[in-house]
Amino acid sequence: MHRGAWYYSAEQNLGYCGAIRSAATILADDPIFGRFCYGGSWQQTAGTNQVVPLDGVRKRFHAMLNDSTLHLVLNGDRFTVSQPLALKDDLSLVGFQIESGNPNAHNEILRLTVSVSGQYTISNNHGLVTTLSLVAGQETQINLPVDPAAVGQPFSITR
Repeated sequence: MHRGAWYYSAEQNLGYCGAIRSAATILADDPIFGRFCYGGSWQQTAGTNQVVPLDGVRKRFHAMLNDSTLHLVLNGDRFTVSQPLALKDDLSLVGFQIESGNPNAHNEILRLTVSVSGQYTISNNHGLVTTLSLVAGQETQINLPVDPAAVGQPFSITR
């Protein structure tokens, strides 16, 4: 914003824009309800959680399982509506697909925060994208190369 136009104008935009900016899909181990998915549907098969974002925006995903957390936030593109995000219970592996309205090849910024420090490998359908040493609780921005007119380009993050 830096002294420019504000994101919100008048009462109707306060609620609408606030809702858009806060929409997210969250998979959490709730102390009362157990494992629950807010803003999406969830199922587990063979130790892998399958989460379909249904929050309407599909740009933010948070996993808070036991003592581990993972936060994925896309800048411009979004998670594919038809393919679930797949993640292991210990968050050592997460796979997802993104779609884009941009018809050109471009880089999508992924803001990634993990709760376990270590070496993480980011790959796509063309192979290795990058290997990073991540620090627990510190947000890292990663440039994901997106193919032209991507509809369901797969990515995986492995610890």
